[in-house]
Amino acid sequence: MDDDVKKCAGFTLVELLLVLVILGLVTGIAVPRFSGSLVTVQVKGAAQRTAAILRYARDLAISSQGVCEVRFDPERAMLAVIAPKKVSRDAGLGQRDERAAEAVRTEKYQLPEAVEMTVLRDGRGEKKAGDEGLVISFFPLGNCSGGAVTLAAKKKGGYLVTASFPGGGIDVRPE
Repeated sequence: MDDDVKKCAGFTLVELLLVLVILGLVTGIAVPRFSGSLVTVQVKGAAQRTAAILRYARDLAISSQGVCEVRFDPERAMLAVIAPKKVSRDAGLGQRDERAAEAVRTEKYQLPEAVEMTVLRDGRGEKKAGDEGLVISFFPLGNCSGGAVTLAAKKKGGYLVTASFPGGGIDVRPE
């Protein structure tokens, strides 16, 4: 009767353990590579968001007919948009409503933890000290004071975000 019983096809415990070891090795090699890619994606995303914030500040300056500033704080890895709260309009007889121009609003944006501001340059291309920060002002005609900031991860390449003087164009490129 034993001859009539077919052997069940299957895997031995040794074969299963060998497959698990191989999977563990492949995972151990692949995960660190993907985590490095995640940091690169975060830096690129932060550079694109910074450029979008600069364009937003330029649009606010044009639409409000006021000066809009973007302040970079490298110590806190943060930038802030400071804009007029209301549109300052002529009162009808060439008079300005100064109360509207005085009121401002501030919007703050935090960079991801892996991203740091490494180099700040003003509109003349001069490096700013790390604790000094950088202010880029946008004016009602769309022009700006100019400036550039490099966003990078530790020991990795970064992106240069530039607001060109005097035209106000915003550019992002790899460093």
